[in-house]
Amino acid sequence: MLNKLNTKERNIVFIVAVILSFLLFITFLQGYYSFDTHRLIKNGYTYYTTEDASFKDARLIMGWICLLADAINISYIPFYQIMLVIALLISCACVVEIYKIVNHYKPLTKRINKIFVFLVAFAFIFSTFYVNSMEFVENAVMALSIYMFMKAAEYIVIGNKYIEGLLFTIIGMFSYQGTIPMYVSLIVLITILENKRLNKNAIKQMGISAIILFISILLNEIFIYLYSPEGNKRAGNENMFIYFYENMCNLYRLVLYSIDAFPHYLWVSIILVLILIIIFYCKKEKNVRPLIHTLILIFFTFLGQFLIFVTQENFFIEEGRIFLAIGALISTILIYLYIKTKIFDKNNIYRNLLFFVFAIYFIVTIVESIYLQNLYKQGMEIDYKLSKAIEQITQENENVNKICFYYRKSTSDVKLELNPSIIRRSDLALGVYGSSTYKRDTGKEIFYNLDVKEEEYKKYFENQSEPVELKVVGDTIYIGVLL
Repeated sequence: MLNKLNTKERNIVFIVAVILSFLLFITFLQGYYSFDTHRLIKNGYTYYTTEDASFKDARLIMGWICLLADAINISYIPFYQIMLVIALLISCACVVEIYKIVNHYKPLTKRINKIFVFLVAFAFIFSTFYVNSMEFVENAVMALSIYMFMKAAEYIVIGNKYIEGLLFTIIGMFSYQGTIPMYVSLIVLITILENKRLNKNAIKQMGISAIILFISILLNEIFIYLYSPEGNKRAGNENMFIYFYENMCNLYRLVLYSIDAFPHYLWVSIILVLILIIIFYCKKEKNVRPLIHTLILIFFTFLGQFLIFVTQENFFIEEGRIFLAIGALISTILIYLYIKTKIFDKNNIYRNLLFFVFAIYFIVTIVESIYLQNLYKQGMEIDYKLSKAIEQITQENENVNKICFYYRKSTSDVKLELNPSIIRRSDLALGVYGSSTYKRDTGKEIFYNLDVKEEEYKKYFENQSEPVELKVVGDTIYIGVLL
């Protein structure tokens, strides 16, 4: 197994990671919570567990946590905050594991190398895509899944302990299936680090890892079909190839635009720059192996992503939580280069270039993560203002107890004043979970008016001049939204 770190060094790595992660997610720690929490508010913990998301998706650990929360009658905002704290602590334990993996293959002695490896390990876990994972109330089980897959890779490839590896993989799978690409990426990375080349032993290790993954997926699907007669709606057999085709057609959005979780073209530019640096280094050393291994890491990272593609009905730009392995790819390449090449052994142009490229990536990652959280916060502030405006109207008009939304595109005469990225994160502005959002912000109930037709009330907003306007007709508040 992995070489043990000095206790003091391990504690320092963990504590610094905790401090950085808590500072990074200070906005979410203040109490922002996600769509899943709206579902909790609407139906309660038990319904969410048994009928909605947890057990029906074979996420047993999340289900048990929700049942415990229901038993102790904890309110929803503290529940999300507690889950987020747990998620960050587990994530920091993952950072320590990455640091240990590097130290196992190439002991860290120089301070500059320790700092560099720590930052690379931190960016491996806390990529910009991780913001979407932390947004969800299931963030703790997502983080636990990554940690379990990490331990599984260590036991399977390094320790050759396949039963233990299978158990860790099963726990990871029943925690959260969306992190499967992390399992694939970690297995390939550690296999390459463990072997000098892709020999018979490397192929055997990856083959056994694939079998173990298949067994865990099979057990997961068996549970889903036994628990829910209608089966897994996320990946029905009749839709699997349709989902795969549609998502593959949209793959460019991930590569070029980083699903709007990163500045457009920056991620792919950094990958190309890394490949270019490796090409020149290979030419100087007259050794093409680093380039081949890097391309293999890239290939298998995307191949692991395809396992998730067939379960995704739509390619939502917010779903960074299923792209964590791709978010970690830059760190993965740098970890390989640090361990398997001599680039970082002495001061040279290649090392300096890699330091510079990573510094840009790390700074942008931190800034973008904070920026994305701020968008969510502003969306929540819109929800709060709308909820209070609706509450005031209901207080002034006792017969008003329904809401209805009308959407239209902004025109040349009426420009949208709000950032579309903020509007997209406002539940009331989008009409998503509007009644539960209102209940969250006011503690009161309101219902949708589902009886009226659009042509009956769109005339109320023909002269709309604000991004969001409210009109009262009868017992209904009509909310006009410019998109």
